[in-house]
Amino acid sequence: MNNCAVCNKKECETREAIFEGVLIKACSNCIALGKAVEIKPKEIEEKILELQKEEENEMIVPDFSSRIKNARLKLNWTEEDLANKMYDRIITIRNLESNKLVPTFRMAKNIEKILSIKLIDTFKAYYVNPETHKPSLNLKDGTLKIGDLLNIKEKRKV
Repeated sequence: MNNCAVCNKKECETREAIFEGVLIKACSNCIALGKAVEIKPKEIEEKILELQKEEENEMIVPDFSSRIKNARLKLNWTEEDLANKMYDRIITIRNLESNKLVPTFRMAKNIEKILSIKLIDTFKAYYVNPETHKPSLNLKDGTLKIGDLLNIKEKRKV
């Protein structure tokens, strides 16, 4: 017996269902009223596998400013030379090289092309299932977050 995630009915029989795109446990009343759509075990496995697929994302490298400056100096270009090649202002180049301005992806791609350097890096993100992955609270490292306190409060209720 669980609580319904839709109507919050206590100690009722729940089944796995999808509610607004999220996998939850809902009571038969909420499923019957169409608030949640019940899914079968095979569909659950397919949805979880779909969510667990890796996702490629892009980000600007953290040391973009030094990469830009080093590449510019290697070509013996002034800030003005690079600004002219980019069709931009000198102040933009100065702000990029001093880390006061983070380039947009469009700008980074343009700089990559002009200076023949890598400013955009791809990384893979994975879905972590909160039901199977429960991080343990470690107070030895001195980092306590709000989520840790909520987990403690939730454990005390049980």
